[in-house]
Amino acid sequence: MSYCVGVIGCGRWGMKHISTLLEMKKQGRINQVFACDINPKRLEPLPQSVDGKFSSWREMCSKISFDLVTIATPNPTHYLLGREIMSMGMHVLIEKPTATSSSEVAKLSQIAAQYSSNLHSGYLLRYHPVVLEAEKKIRRGDIGVVKSIRYVKYSSRDRSAGSNIVSGLASHAFDTVPYLANLRLNPLVLSAVAFNHDELAPLDKASKGNIRLQYKDVQRASNIEVEVTVGWGLDSQFSITIEGTKNLLYLDLQGDGSLHVDSLNNPPLPLLASNKKSPLESQYQNILSNSKLAQSTKESLLTTAQLIDSAASRMKNWYTQYA
Repeated sequence: MSYCVGVIGCGRWGMKHISTLLEMKKQGRINQVFACDINPKRLEPLPQSVDGKFSSWREMCSKISFDLVTIATPNPTHYLLGREIMSMGMHVLIEKPTATSSSEVAKLSQIAAQYSSNLHSGYLLRYHPVVLEAEKKIRRGDIGVVKSIRYVKYSSRDRSAGSNIVSGLASHAFDTVPYLANLRLNPLVLSAVAFNHDELAPLDKASKGNIRLQYKDVQRASNIEVEVTVGWGLDSQFSITIEGTKNLLYLDLQGDGSLHVDSLNNPPLPLLASNKKSPLESQYQNILSNSKLAQSTKESLLTTAQLIDSAASRMKNWYTQYA
């Protein structure tokens, strides 16, 4: 079956979506790709294989019948665009963060149910081939019972306008960690601290942050400790370390990524050929071909949004109390 997909927002990440969709179109898995941006100059360099260009999302969505509309616009616009497009009965993929608060995400979920629309967001690490392989090993019990997880994401880029270290960087951890270790309960936020040049900083000025979470494993009556460390303007690093009762898993998520057992000095484990698609391509394939994703996706999006709110609030309170 072929599909028709529209992308609203042709900035850096919007172009990533368009490039991925055009590659899928070349492979015959998508029939049409349309693009929209309010800045006409961003539309000019788009490849000829794009089936149509619009400067108005309303015009695009009223003229074209889409199987999915991707929203890759600035964060503050996500809620309004998602609400309006789903009210037209269309399915949406909203780049992360889904909205600027958990209350807005809850409203989007309600609107999705009201108009029989599917709501997805750009938390695509769970589609990364290394994460997929690690998840299988954890499910099989290869490392024993999960005891702790450490997530580190340092980006060499500077903070983007309208974003912060929680919504822009840590939110991927909030979505990926529960998926990896099959944790379904909301965790306790033990601490959340924001820094700028190693000094306490308000969230909107921070370039680095540390968040400690505690998940309860009801089946085993134990706790799983999770530490999330993120930062902008630093030497690139992207890794997840999972400690089990039998062994360790090291996930290196930079570039194509690699997966190691026990030590980074050990040779990387081979990845299944079926897992070697890009995370964004795999996400599109799953969204377009599997409507059953919608309900579980909405639940995880709300949990992630609530964690974003909680961690951001703790960071603000910590700065007010100790700065």
